[in-house]
Amino acid sequence: MLGAQATKMEVLAQMTAVRTIHLATHGFLDDATEGFGSVALTPSDGDRGFLTSREISALRLNAELIVLSACDTAQGKITGDGIQGLSRSFIVAGASSVIVSLWSVPDAPTALLMSDFYRSLQQGVNKAEALRQAMLTTMRAHPQPLDWAAFTLVGNPDVSLTFKQALENGMGGAPTNRPSLAGTRYYVFPVPDKFDFYHEWPSQDVKGEFDISFNSPLSIAELISFYRNAFVKEGFVEKSDLTRQEKMEFQLVFMGSPTGKDIVVQGSRDSDSGKRECFVSVRFE
Repeated sequence: MLGAQATKMEVLAQMTAVRTIHLATHGFLDDATEGFGSVALTPSDGDRGFLTSREISALRLNAELIVLSACDTAQGKITGDGIQGLSRSFIVAGASSVIVSLWSVPDAPTALLMSDFYRSLQQGVNKAEALRQAMLTTMRAHPQPLDWAAFTLVGNPDVSLTFKQALENGMGGAPTNRPSLAGTRYYVFPVPDKFDFYHEWPSQDVKGEFDISFNSPLSIAELISFYRNAFVKEGFVEKSDLTRQEKMEFQLVFMGSPTGKDIVVQGSRDSDSGKRECFVSVRFE
């Protein structure tokens, strides 16, 4: 899918049904994703087109290989349990392996490297060896390490029998029966534009889903307004009898989520710390 065809919604609609996902686009690490990263797709219908790490983590993929042919896609936020970024998000979503870049990559050498990588895969070698051979081929034409050494493999280097058969039948082509996006099971909680210290963890109440927490400089009234607008827009109904709004904390409860569970939004400020930030958690319950 090229240009206007490659909208975020169209790409998401196909990602769960394929064994190879190759994204040749731009990768970003910015404040909007709190250092976790995103890839740029085509905007549509008010959507900016950025596929973020946390959205990827919530997907259910069957892919054996993800190739992010873009700049800086191996980078992310360094935490106590490793680097949280695009590669980790794809592994969490179910991918067997991911190829990502350690720095900004030039177009022409990258095109050569990727073509040779897939050619080697079709000849029956594993993913690690195919990437090594592609690097050696690219190095002969572009000897500077910046041009050929950026990509690295994360995950399982082996090629399954099913994937090998698919490679032998030729790469490329969309599934004959394209799945509807409505059949894709994932849900991503909305987060306001201003936030930091974002964290997500597996939900204890809904298998395969994630709860989140973050800090935000927004006021309690602004956060309440944000989540009411966001969830009502999605067709959820607020349980007003469970709503609580006080000077230093709040709670909102919505029903109607695709998981069948209520969504609980809670926030609080620490009156003793002197900080203006509000700690917010959003979870299934």
